[in-house]
Amino acid sequence: MSVVDSYLFEIGWLFFAAWSVIVAVFLVAAFGRDFLGAVAERGRAKRKDSCQMASATGAK
Repeated sequence: MSVVDSYLFEIGWLFFAAWSVIVAVFLVAAFGRDFLGAVAERGRAKRKDSCQMASATGAK
């Protein structure tokens, strides 16, 4: 492999690594609220269920 080929290989690798980071940042910016909202909603539902079960067994 010549110096030019090595240079092009390194530049190509860096380009695709940077492109992947840019795409990941845009995906998180665009859809992050959806993913984080679903996780938070699932956590709230679990807490609500456990509170209802505790109040149903202890209130009698």
